[in-house]
Amino acid sequence: MIDQFSRFAGSYRDLARVSDAVLGVIQQGRADLSLRQIAILLTLVLDPGPHTVRGLAARLCVCKPVITRALNRLGELGFAAREMDPRDKRNRMVSIQPAGADWLAALFDLQAEGAAG
Repeated sequence: MIDQFSRFAGSYRDLARVSDAVLGVIQQGRADLSLRQIAILLTLVLDPGPHTVRGLAARLCVCKPVITRALNRLGELGFAAREMDPRDKRNRMVSIQPAGADWLAALFDLQAEGAAG
C-alpha cells in the first residue's frame, strides 16, 4: 500500500501542510467548499480581472452551468457576487466579496502557520 504513495515522499511535508490548513478551516466551522468553489475564489484573487462567468468556465475547463452552480453557492455564502456587465448585458461580471477573501485568508494563514512550524 505504501508503494503507491511513494511518489509523494518528496513533498510529504507540503501535502501535510495543505491537509492541516484544510482541516483547520473545517475545524474553525468555516464554510465547507468544493475544490471547484475554491478554484473560483483563487482565480478571482490571483488572476487580473474583470471576470465573467464565461471566462471562469473557460479558465476551469468546464461549461457555464457548472460555474453558475458553484457561483450560486458562493453567492449564498456571500463569498462572490455577480453583476450585469454594463457593456454587454448578456455577460455577468463576477467578483470576490469580503467574506470570500476572509475564507481564503484563513486558509492561507493556517498554511503559513504550518510552514513556519
